[in-house]
Amino acid sequence: MKKIDNLKQFLLEKKLINNATSQLQMAVTNGHIEAITASNLMLFYHYTLHLTFDNYQFPFEGLMEAIVSWMTNNQSDSMLNPESRKTSIKFDVQEITECHCKINIKLKLSERILTQNINEALQSQLIKDKILDEDLLN
Repeated sequence: MKKIDNLKQFLLEKKLINNATSQLQMAVTNGHIEAITASNLMLFYHYTLHLTFDNYQFPFEGLMEAIVSWMTNNQSDSMLNPESRKTSIKFDVQEITECHCKINIKLKLSERILTQNINEALQSQLIKDKILDEDLLN
């Protein structure tokens, strides 16, 4: 599941998290795989990624904007359909104080992995989703 590492790297680059492991916990639930065999093996992963940010400092709008931006570029099919847009990103905020809170974000993700046998060794690569044209979002 390569999108998990991709998202974490994105959040690090945006300086929304640091390398402190206690700041962000990640978990996967409701996962299943569709395997299609042809000349090469294609795996379709479907899962919910749970992100928990402990003691996240306000404002958290920047975090949410970054998540939507990442989803638009990396999970474009969920942002294209008006119904899936309503359920592809969910969040809960807890332990709200004057300067920080605990944020739980749930992202419905899928990814396609192409597995090829090259020189008798299996190699896997993520097949990127197409980036949406802005007109398709309206």
